[in-house]
This record gives sequence, structure tokens and C-alpha cells, in this order.
Amino acid sequence: MVSVAALERDWDWLLIPSHDHLQGPNIINFLGSLVNTPPPLNRDNPSLALLLGGATDYLSWDESNLNDWLYQAQQHPLPVIICPSRRTPAALVSSLKAWSRHAPDRSFVESNDAGGYRSALACAAEFWVSGDSINMLAEACASDRPVRVLAADSARGKLQNYIHQLNELRRFEKNAVPIREARRVADELIKRGALLGFE
Repeated sequence: MVSVAALERDWDWLLIPSHDHLQGPNIINFLGSLVNTPPPLNRDNPSLALLLGGATDYLSWDESNLNDWLYQAQQHPLPVIICPSRRTPAALVSSLKAWSRHAPDRSFVESNDAGGYRSALACAAEFWVSGDSINMLAEACASDRPVRVLAADSARGKLQNYIHQLNELRRFEKNAVPIREARRVADELIKRGALLGFE
């Protein structure tokens, strides 16, 4: 475990997720996504986006959970786009590919297809995200669209803290405000740099 003292010694600035509970004079905490927000909704082709990571020590789910989510997605009125991450187990990826081939209103995006993923974000009128994937969850919550966290009840540790923080901000309620942090963090870096005499 790296100490805060070591971080302060070795780095000018550190951007640390708030759920890691690290504080310091050169640490800026953030909750939401620091990347570009999802593109505006493509209203000509709206869909339900399933963003899936993989089980971790902080949140576990398996093929049984996945089958439940796919069954529920099958009942959804919107077509479904499935986006696994690089952490999604190969066996589950194979199952997801097979499931997506069984109906014309289902599609699959490879985990290394950045353009396809970006397109899926643009088509998503609603997001379902496995709670183990903080990055995917942050990207979904940066949108102005409904977000559902999958397997949230089994979250522990930092993932439980993160989901709790999003709940406190009412991000999963209807008409929630997007959580976007890039501008705030950039302004904070500029302000702190100016105080220290940095140009």
C-alpha cells in the first residue's frame, strides 16, 4: 500500500477517485468520468446498452446472473447492444456473442472496438452496467440517460462506496443530473498551479 507521504514526495499532482479515501495537498479527488462525455443520443437508432465487466473481489457475479440480465433485456422494448470489457471472462464473451446472434435486435461490440463502443454509447437511450466496472459506470453516469447498476447488492469495499456516492447524488433516479468531472478537475489544477506560481 503506497503511503500518502510517498505520493506527496514523488508526484506534483495526483487525481484520485474519491472512493479510495486518500487526501493530501497535491491530491484532487473526483467521482465522475474524466474522459469525454458520451456523445449525444442518436435518436434515429435508440437502444439499451449492456456494459459488462467481470467479477472482482469487491463485486461478484457469474453466468447465472448474466442469464437473468439477458432474460430481462430480452423483455425490454429497445434493441440491445452488448459491450463487454477486456476483463469479461472468455466463456461469458462466447455466451454473449451466441445470444446476440439469435435475434436481429441484438448486437455485440468487441472489447477492443473503440469506435463500436463509442457508437454504442451514442445509441444508448438507457444503460445497464455491471457494478464491478467503475470506468463504464462513470461513462454511463456522465450521460443524461437512465443508468441501472447490475449486481449492486453484492458490492463491497470501494465499489460499495462508489455506488453509494452515486446513490447519494440520486444519479439512478428519473431525470438525474449527469455527473461530469473533467472541467471541475481542470479548473482545480489551474487554480492550485496559480497559487504555487506555476504558469
